[in-house]
Amino acid sequence: MTIKEIYGELNTIFPKDNSCSWDNDGLMVCSDSNKEVKKVLLALDATKTVIDSSKGYDLILTHHPLIFRKIGDVTDSKVSTSKLITLIKNDTAVMSFHTRFDGGDGGMNDILAKKFALKNIEKFGDFGEPALCRMGDIEPTTAKELAIKAKTILNSPYVLYTDAQKPIKKVAICSGDGGSVINNALSKGADALITG
Repeated sequence: MTIKEIYGELNTIFPKDNSCSWDNDGLMVCSDSNKEVKKVLLALDATKTVIDSSKGYDLILTHHPLIFRKIGDVTDSKVSTSKLITLIKNDTAVMSFHTRFDGGDGGMNDILAKKFALKNIEKFGDFGEPALCRMGDIEPTTAKELAIKAKTILNSPYVLYTDAQKPIKKVAICSGDGGSVINNALSKGADALITG
């Protein structure tokens, strides 16, 4: 498949309409959209280390956007833009599917809801934005027990939590920062919010 065809397929599964208004995701860098893709590198972020090791790859597929804010100039004196120069020289394209992958059907928050065995799952999000997050019922538990469960499920070295000293029966999940959805989660009856 070509870069254009792969982007078209992914754009069908995770459409741009599901991106948050503040997000910048999609096809980030591409010098030839008709190039045939034989090797793909998957990464959370297109860091300098990832890009430096991408020679020979036709495409890097990331979760977080390579280009998030407006770029004033492209020079080798800045790390952010020197990465773009390297990618173009290596003829390696980058696609990023950020919030639309978080909230899309079968995306990150659906995966997390399944891992935490949520029942009666509903979508929710920040007011005026696509419903990226998930909420559902869970077997009654405590904050400490839920934190231990999260640590185990996510194979995380540590988990930070605050204990409101009440039983947790309804959990909201946001694979991102989650700060903007706290009030909406509370208004919908969440006893706990699990965030990235």
